[in-house]
Amino acid sequence: MSIKIKQQKLLKPEDLQKKSNNNKKSVKQVNTTQTKNTKSSIKVTNEETKKNTKGITILSLICFLTLIYFIAPKPQLLTYEKMGITNQSIYWPGFYKFESFILDSNLKANANIQANNLFLCHKNIITLPCQKYRITDVQGPLAVMVFLYKEKFKID
Repeated sequence: MSIKIKQQKLLKPEDLQKKSNNNKKSVKQVNTTQTKNTKSSIKVTNEETKKNTKGITILSLICFLTLIYFIAPKPQLLTYEKMGITNQSIYWPGFYKFESFILDSNLKANANIQANNLFLCHKNIITLPCQKYRITDVQGPLAVMVFLYKEKFKID
């Protein structure tokens, strides 16, 4: 038994270049499709993470604002009177290091709403006594917004 030997042709230099060019093109095509697939998968994951982080930041901002709303003191519209003269003003209770104040006055305000008393004192002059007013009506933050709107546009 004899082994058959395959005949091989010798390649001309032009054929060798064509063959090597074809091999290079096929390798480049495979690489470009692989890189396109990996780039698209990277883009998809980046977009997903951006959406997730954006949603988390919006949710944390909403939680932070809600927390501030419940912790921070709300303004009140006070109607107070002394000797038959009544006045309406916005009272902001103190919070942390901020003092309580009445919006239309330079005086320091100390209000005891349960006892219906409002004391207005001078900040710098300690020797002058505080003025005591009787609180006749207390309204919430919505009334404050309506009052400010009326004051701005002078609506009665």
